[in-house]
Amino acid sequence: MHIPANVDACLSPKGELAQEHLRIRYMQPIETAARLSVTALFICLFQSCVVVITRRIRSLYPEGLHLKQFQG
Repeated sequence: MHIPANVDACLSPKGELAQEHLRIRYMQPIETAARLSVTALFICLFQSCVVVITRRIRSLYPEGLHLKQFQG
């Protein structure tokens, strides 16, 4: 019977499988939190841009925008 060379990695607590398990268990929550932080940062940036653009439009058109202005 032939046993593949990487079987010991599955059986050893210091093997590749054990290391991957530890990475998933400990690093995945950190990676998930980092992704959520980046997403939150982009949402804040988008909201800030919307506020700036809205204020600029209101300063250019203090009477407000009406659809009639854009109709031909």
